[in-house]
Amino acid sequence: MANRFIKRINLRLASVFKGNHWPVMVWLTLVVLTLFSTLLAEGPQQKVEGEHLAHISQLSVLLVAGIVLSKGTLVIDHFMGLKHTQGWPVRIMKGFLVLMLGLITLSCFYY
Repeated sequence: MANRFIKRINLRLASVFKGNHWPVMVWLTLVVLTLFSTLLAEGPQQKVEGEHLAHISQLSVLLVAGIVLSKGTLVIDHFMGLKHTQGWPVRIMKGFLVLMLGLITLSCFYY
């Protein structure tokens, strides 16, 4: 019984990776980048004058911002279907991504 179940799973995985497997690879890339940026953003914790303050260096903020920019670009290009589109739809989406990411990054430096 279990052997049949494992064979079914192997056949399904083989069919996924056999042909057009870019969505799986893009998804795995997004997962790895998310885990890496989470490790960077967690950083060491410090207590300052009785208050719990998360110490995140400016370099780690910039690295996480770069990772978020690359993840956003992957999502816009592959999962929103705008990779082969030219003109204003791509510019609007990528412009919004850069604007929001820039504002969030600036707020981290001036908080």
